Amino acid sequence: MGATDAQQRAFQIVCYMVGADATRFKDLAAETKLPQDRQQSCSEDYRKAAKSWGVVLQPHVRAADQPETKIDVVYGDAKGKLEIAAQMARSIRLLDGVAARSSELVVWPAPFSLEMQTCGFINAKREPSTRKLTLCYELAEDFAELYRNYGILRLDSRSRKSR
Repeated sequence: MGATDAQQRAFQIVCYMVGADATRFKDLAAETKLPQDRQQSCSEDYRKAAKSWGVVLQPHVRAADQPETKIDVVYGDAKGKLEIAAQMARSIRLLDGVAARSSELVVWPAPFSLEMQTCGFINAKREPSTRKLTLCYELAEDFAELYRNYGILRLDSRSRKSR
């Protein structure tokens, strides 16, 4: 039986973390059962991803004398189990930090809005005609589930070790 999509996403996220700092994240790799042979390639995976993103983003890095782009933040309503993800995102002002940092670091071609809303699928979407970037609550819930499945184990093991 193969790994689920969620397991594959979790492994990829953990792999990038291990690739960035193998010592710091070795316990997380063990606790998430990231295969040892997979861990061996994480450094190279992280290096390639970081280099690729650097090449793509370099022409868009904002210089200190360039104005910051206005990014509006909107938290849409959510129903059912997604309501918790929406409450969490609003309470920690998740998008506010993303918008501020994005505006500080990147020269955007025009102002736009960054929204969270229910989409009916696990992803994000961009609507060029309305200059809107939407992060789906389903994606936030998916990340929260990954954390519940893997992150809690790490916290529990730390508290047991400190006793």
